[in-house]
Amino acid sequence: MMSSEEDDQPVPEEDATDPSEDNLISNGRTREADAPQETVADGETLSDQAAGESDTSDSPLETEPDAVEQSEDFDDADETTASETDVVRKQELELTSDFTRSPDSDPLDVVIEPDSDLPPGQCQVEFTEQVGDTRKTIAVMLSFDPRLPNAKKGTPWKSSLKDLFRKPDAAEISDIRVIEPSKYGLDYDPAAGLLTGTPEEDGDHEIEISFSVSHPEFSELVPKTVLLNWLVNPNPRDLWKDIPSKESLPYWKVDSDHGALEGDGYRLVGASQRGRSHAHVGGCRDDDFGCKYSKSSGWYLFAVADGAGSCEFSRKGSELVIRKVLKVAGEKIADLDIEVLEQHVAAHLQGDEEAKREIVLKLLYPVIGEATLAAYREVCDFAVKEEQELKMFSTTLLLTLARPTKHGLFFASYGIGDGGVAAYCAPREGKEAQIIPLNKQDGGAFAGETLFFTMKDFWTEENMSRQIIERTSFTVVQEEVTVIAAMTDGVTDPKFETDHNFANQPERWDMFWKELTVTGGEARDEGINLHGPIDDVARDLLEYLNFFSRGNHDDRTLILFYPHSPSA
Repeated sequence: MMSSEEDDQPVPEEDATDPSEDNLISNGRTREADAPQETVADGETLSDQAAGESDTSDSPLETEPDAVEQSEDFDDADETTASETDVVRKQELELTSDFTRSPDSDPLDVVIEPDSDLPPGQCQVEFTEQVGDTRKTIAVMLSFDPRLPNAKKGTPWKSSLKDLFRKPDAAEISDIRVIEPSKYGLDYDPAAGLLTGTPEEDGDHEIEISFSVSHPEFSELVPKTVLLNWLVNPNPRDLWKDIPSKESLPYWKVDSDHGALEGDGYRLVGASQRGRSHAHVGGCRDDDFGCKYSKSSGWYLFAVADGAGSCEFSRKGSELVIRKVLKVAGEKIADLDIEVLEQHVAAHLQGDEEAKREIVLKLLYPVIGEATLAAYREVCDFAVKEEQELKMFSTTLLLTLARPTKHGLFFASYGIGDGGVAAYCAPREGKEAQIIPLNKQDGGAFAGETLFFTMKDFWTEENMSRQIIERTSFTVVQEEVTVIAAMTDGVTDPKFETDHNFANQPERWDMFWKELTVTGGEARDEGINLHGPIDDVARDLLEYLNFFSRGNHDDRTLILFYPHSPSA
């Protein structure tokens, strides 16, 4: 909800939902490096084969093929035949572990197993050459990793093919190529042996690899191809469903919202995005936000609220609280005496503690106290009217008031629940980054636990004034403020992880601001131009909130208050 002094109505809302899902990430198979295996014919083991060859009475090596029809006695063979037989014997003995053969076959006839019959990760290469009257044949077994490393769709990936094959003793492998890598979204650099790219389709793929094999005893190269299995896991974002919420649901609100206000020297830009956990089941957005600027008083007001996901109608609770607290605070702050505020701010900056008390008790309490109490009563009255328990409308609230003064930028905050409000001063020449947190986050003992604005204990007669005063804080920043940011835990959790980091780690803010304004983060190709057309800034901020962070899929709401001049 964005409003100015002249118009308290919310800016037009528009949907902008986002696909994806979390714990459905596919666990792809891991790479398996199969050990080299040797294949023998007819189910024999290598030891059986070797034992069989030791019995020369049945060995086919005892029969010289060119002499079979002429004589059964080797003594009758001529010198040439005997010499050729010796060559054959020597070749067979050397290659026993490299190839398989049929016991009944011609001794020079090597049986090459089809690659389809071999275990994954093995292939055979046959070298054949005619030497005089003798056909010389050698079969070399090649071992390789049959699986490429797993990849994820849409994520850059690379793998080296240089060490794909386990080098055989004699053969040399060269000219490794990838057949049509582009159809998988990949490129191959033959010189570097590197296969790179961003997978475009998930699933199991077979990538064809071609190569050449040489052997020192043969003059010609043998071309060969193998298939490598490649598993591309789905991108987790693609697993999330994006089901629009039904307008027929009780207290329905749009799935996303954004808006912006232009003030005198400052801009207020806000956006709220339904979380993936809600979008996956067609649930409603529970977060809400609003901004207000009063030109006559010079005050900027903005607030974020996070409805409790475990409470069915919390989306209505956050909406009621935001609208009421801004309306009443805007009315009450118009009565705040600026001159008195300036005097107390000056004294406070000189270390006057009494001035600090006066600002909280006499100036801020009448505004924040009246506004928050009115918001609480608004929710209570609505629950009674709807005959629902108050708990069903549980929500947090972070309210911020800001105004330039003669002594610097004055801003105050009130909050119950998690999320955060802080001023960030980016590093400048000679100065480090500075963070000024404005609220104490109410985190519980366990993740996801917090306190809620709508809890009755805060609003009892004995507790109400005390809790409002304790939860109201202010500061005056005399140097140039880069931004005051208010955000729900859907942003603080993935970007800062802990309350301590949010309040005490300038490095985390540097990263956050650079992502937001320079790189664009995971969801955008570029940063947001905060000084561009204001409506574009709001839409870009909403798009930014679509970033993916594993395990963080809550609603996300972010408001930015930052200096801006029309000439910027």
